[in-house]
Amino acid sequence: MKRRVGVLELLAAAASRGAVDHLHRFFFTRQAAGVMPQVVSAWARRQGHATFYATWYGAGRAEKLLPDDLDVVFIACHSPGSLVAYALASIYRARGVHTVLGGPHAASFPADAVRFFDTVVESCDETVIARLIDDPSAHRGIIATGAALDALPTVEEREPEIRRSAMLGGRPFFATTVPLLSSLGCPYRCDFCIDATRRWTLLPAGDLEGDLEFLESRYPGVRLVFHDPNFAVRFDEVMEVLATRPPQHRLPYAMQASLSILTPQRLPRLAETGCVYTAPSLETFSDYAEKSGIAPAPATERLGKMIGHLQAIADHVPGIQVNLIFGLDQDGDGREHLELSLALMRAVPFALITATIAMPYGGTEMHQRLHREGRLLTSLPPAFYYLPDMAFLRPSGDHPEALYDRLIRAFEVMTSREILLARARSSLPLGLKVLHNARALEARRMLKRLRVVRRRLDTDNELRAFFHGAHGRLPDWYRQRARRRLGPYARLLAPDWLRAVQG
Repeated sequence: MKRRVGVLELLAAAASRGAVDHLHRFFFTRQAAGVMPQVVSAWARRQGHATFYATWYGAGRAEKLLPDDLDVVFIACHSPGSLVAYALASIYRARGVHTVLGGPHAASFPADAVRFFDTVVESCDETVIARLIDDPSAHRGIIATGAALDALPTVEEREPEIRRSAMLGGRPFFATTVPLLSSLGCPYRCDFCIDATRRWTLLPAGDLEGDLEFLESRYPGVRLVFHDPNFAVRFDEVMEVLATRPPQHRLPYAMQASLSILTPQRLPRLAETGCVYTAPSLETFSDYAEKSGIAPAPATERLGKMIGHLQAIADHVPGIQVNLIFGLDQDGDGREHLELSLALMRAVPFALITATIAMPYGGTEMHQRLHREGRLLTSLPPAFYYLPDMAFLRPSGDHPEALYDRLIRAFEVMTSREILLARARSSLPLGLKVLHNARALEARRMLKRLRVVRRRLDTDNELRAFFHGAHGRLPDWYRQRARRRLGPYARLLAPDWLRAVQG
């Protein structure tokens, strides 16, 4: 039986506010569309179903992006967007549509999500999706495939989805990027990362070559973004595919890879194949040496080596982004981590430095460990597993107030006049300077939110007691914020909509 299938990816946690926010999301947030929702849409189309795909970046009502008369709707989101996803599930269920949740939130918190969705897909392949669409009622609850994927639909098959999500009028524009995957999963075992639980798989080289050839002929000059959790783990094999493309047709690309992969000997090949932006995994100065490629040593010594490594990368790849994580247990009271982070920001102004709080997403080793230790804030809904919020109790010797003080200081320096002037004087291309300064404006907005939380820790007894583990009740402040975030969608959810279910 042929069905009408909708696929909707939520790229925002709330509606846009104001003209500047709306424009930023219209041009840039929409470029965060993921590969897997497009893959599900392509699989459904392969099977002969009428397929409708859309992304919601915070403009208008999400449910109006798809037809009203669907048989099955797939919704994908990260945990911050889960409240909107739950509200949409209520709307579609009322219409008699079978609702399916996939994506990172479904993989991390399936037990929470299944309260609102008919089906929650932790992992899937084409067969699982085909059976689900053919007989939705037989696939209620939480489902997963036991096997790892070894191939995906080509870019040509995903072209309708790419044109709708990343282009204007079906044509690339200045912000367009095309999402690709050359591998799945991650070979490293960072305890905070959901990808660490998935077996690393290199996708067929011939598929990547075919995708590149198609894009070179169809959309010359378009920028690519590899969504691999860790790009080019088997470096020579991936680079060989990229290097076989005619130099005059090679497409610029961005990717994320660990420092251990980006060795000095390999950097010229990145430049040769068109890499223009990289996000080397760093996270902390005290652990994960396997990813950094730097042997265990005093933190200040490791900092010096990291700075040298980033400067070497900058000689070959113009765009660099470094992500730092605050609040990891191995950083102790965090004071040294803060000082090293500030020193890094000042030493490499050409790099975009970002910072976040460690988040114990479901399914990770960190989540399991903190749950055993009784340190999870179990009543905190997964929608708040993101800055500026904190999801677990601090270890002895540290306090939430001190963690927020450190984060605020990091964001102050990150967005300071000192850093912005140093970046302006750097040799970065103009386009990257504009991009980094736009991200600095976002960071200033986050700085304001962090300061709000910090002030409330001084004035809101209920919130302070919650963050110190004195009680497990969700503070009313979160309910207020959730209602503001959802706007008109808030009335659609049941009275227990903010009751968090772990697992």
